[in-house]
Amino acid sequence: MQTDIAFHPQQLIPLVHAQHPLRRDVIRALQLCNAGYWETSQVVRLVAGGKDELLSEQLVLQTDTYSTMILDVLSDGRIGSIQFI
Repeated sequence: MQTDIAFHPQQLIPLVHAQHPLRRDVIRALQLCNAGYWETSQVVRLVAGGKDELLSEQLVLQTDTYSTMILDVLSDGRIGSIQFI
């Protein structure tokens, strides 16, 4: 996979809304995200240097296309990365 292709996390908002409707904080964080870039074939990095110690939680999303996606929610509320499993 080419790492210079942008990924726009706003496209995940309907999925989060459907599976986690009470997580308005995550929906808002996705609305505020800039485009991310593929770090590997399975990881989109949204925050430069998103360190593990800043990780607050991992929100799991199920999709037909990718099976499972994991949003890394940082302690400051931003989405640090998205993993496609």
